[in-house]
Amino acid sequence: FKWTKAAAEQGHLNAQFNLGSLYLDGQGTERNVSEGIDWFIRAAKDGHGNSAYSLAKIFQTGDSVESDQVQAHAWAAQSEANEHPEGNLLKNEIAESMSAEEIGQARRLFAAWQIE
Repeated sequence: FKWTKAAAEQGHLNAQFNLGSLYLDGQGTERNVSEGIDWFIRAAKDGHGNSAYSLAKIFQTGDSVESDQVQAHAWAAQSEANEHPEGNLLKNEIAESMSAEEIGQARRLFAAWQIE
């Protein structure tokens, strides 16, 4: 855990993803959902496909957080932009249960991340 955290803090994307997973699973540290999601977000916004895909699945299913299809769709779009091979498929799957207004909200959220 210690070395993974050190590498994550230095900006290594895979370490950030791994650290997020450790926090979410409570492996090597106390389980901390908020901290785990924060590390996934950092990595996802810097181009890590698995982090964005994992966030999409977390928000889609409501695993550890309240289900939020707008967030799920936006993170799936981010995973697609980060070249995750299943990002587009997941985005389309999530969109099937969303209204046009919700899809618009998700697209605006994704667009806002691109200019941060």
